[in-house]
Amino acid sequence: GSALEDHAFRKASFSLDSLLARSPRIANLQKDGDIKQIKVEDVQIDDVLLVRSGDLIPVDGIILEGTAEIDESALTGEPLPKIKTSGNAVFSGTVNVGDAFKITCSKTSVNSQYSKIVQLVRKAQQEKAPIQRLADKYAVWFTPIVIVISVLGWFITKNPETVLAVLVVATPCPLIFATPTAIISGISRAAKRGIIVKTGAAIEQVGKSKVAVFDKTGTITLGTPTIDEIITLNGVDYDVLLRNVASIEQMSSHPAAIALVQMGKEKFGKLPIV
Repeated sequence: GSALEDHAFRKASFSLDSLLARSPRIANLQKDGDIKQIKVEDVQIDDVLLVRSGDLIPVDGIILEGTAEIDESALTGEPLPKIKTSGNAVFSGTVNVGDAFKITCSKTSVNSQYSKIVQLVRKAQQEKAPIQRLADKYAVWFTPIVIVISVLGWFITKNPETVLAVLVVATPCPLIFATPTAIISGISRAAKRGIIVKTGAAIEQVGKSKVAVFDKTGTITLGTPTIDEIITLNGVDYDVLLRNVASIEQMSSHPAAIALVQMGKEKFGKLPIV
């Protein structure tokens, strides 16, 4: 039973490992006119960091200069990037999809936003839901009761097979192991799908829910914009417009640009480099 439980726990914890693997690892520190890569754990408060295009933001910070396009979908679920300027806060684990900019560190790695999410998932896996606590409570008395019943079976039937049958059928392993394994598996599967579960009790409550309310744009979508229709004006040719716009947008990492490029490639195949 313990071996099966350990195996299930390790398998269910794979999504937590995935979260950890996605954690920012390095930062570009600007100091004394030079830029060097350091471990994210070595970043200190007020350090000046360069965030290049495509980089994960290593720690929570404040934009010093430049305009930033930030993909915060990993934290908020919002599919479109946010435009931020000097003085605005940025968070670890989000992605710079625009030009390079500089930030000053406001929180160290361990106290930054992405680290807190990982800690939240780990805590949720360790916390027991009410139904799990109930199972643990009765499991304590379950084994002695089963032993008493098996002894009574021996006195009544004088048949050792009766005793063995009671002990095998009434094993407490399912009661002890099934509930925590199900809770941890649910939390881990949710994390793998981008859903953060704060407590094991939430998993239990979901089964009783009748209505779900979503307060974030794109929560129940694929999270990637697609082009539904293109309307041209003043007699502009549809194919010419799509080809030109899609070709230009190949240089952009904005979600709307990616959608246009995808549509252009589906219609024309290879697009010219502009």
